[in-house]
Amino acid sequence: SFWESKDYLEKLILALDHPEPTTPVRAAELLGRLRAASAVEPLKRLARASADVFVVRAAIRALGAIGTRGAHEFLRALTDEPARWLRDEAAQALDAAGRAEVGSLPGQRGGSELGAPR
Repeated sequence: SFWESKDYLEKLILALDHPEPTTPVRAAELLGRLRAASAVEPLKRLARASADVFVVRAAIRALGAIGTRGAHEFLRALTDEPARWLRDEAAQALDAAGRAEVGSLPGQRGGSELGAPR
């Protein structure tokens, strides 16, 4: 069957399009925790297309947690959006990603820009 042919990450990515709003929120949170790079494009699409603030917020946070270059470029672009809550959410996701990145490098302290070579 269709569902049996999909692995766990594929099912979570498909759940991003579920019409019941708590399902995409939970799927985005899990994809972020799993740092699923394959979910970056679907999460970017969700963040752009959803009218639900909670869904958009979950997608932004997941992109920050996943932390690929493409995810961070998208979040940096959101910091120029007219809506303040969107700018703030993107900035917080980038900040949290930067703290996680620094925390994962032994002997490293903060201060470098995200994406900059160390």
